[in-house]
Amino acid sequence: MAEPGVPRVAFAHDLWEHLSAPRRWDRLAGSYLIPRAARERARIVLLVRDLRDVMVSLHLQLTRRGFRSGLRFGGDLSALLGDPGLGVERSVDILNYWLAEWRGSERFHLWVYEECRKDPERVFWELLEFLGLGPVDPERLQDSIEFASFENMQRMERDERIQGRVLRPGDPADRESFKVRRGVVGGYRDYLGPDDIGVIERAAARLAI
Repeated sequence: MAEPGVPRVAFAHDLWEHLSAPRRWDRLAGSYLIPRAARERARIVLLVRDLRDVMVSLHLQLTRRGFRSGLRFGGDLSALLGDPGLGVERSVDILNYWLAEWRGSERFHLWVYEECRKDPERVFWELLEFLGLGPVDPERLQDSIEFASFENMQRMERDERIQGRVLRPGDPADRESFKVRRGVVGGYRDYLGPDDIGVIERAAARLAI
């Protein structure tokens, strides 16, 4: 049950999950899309991340954890980048669609993952102000940030302290199958060669951010 004064927060991949849904019925029904009424009145927070890190995480999601969503990919990372349905060009198109729809609205807040890692207190304070949840006790904010830290989330996933299947490893013995995997800014360098990085950077040049 929601607490008074605390807004309901819904997480969605929206258009990306809609277009990649493995079941045709889900696409026809728009099962994964944010409902029109919510799009027109709710506050929208769009979390973005370096596209090079995103594509690495997506490949590991599809190859090590894809069974959870029914969506799998059998190729290597280079093949994923060029895939017309799941690749980097599709990701850029979707991001640009979201930005074209929401940017400029007072109900829209762009949240940058790298800034969250660099200065979590500032960016979370800004988010709470955007949501109208202020003033906030600084000590309670700090406690919340520590609870939601990458290290604590990873520990909870490893110890199976999170309810549901979404935040559980595909294989507890495989660190790359964890949902809370590494959280490293620029970690793509450990997975991508110069050619693959070039493919992503050329696509990212089209981003309207």
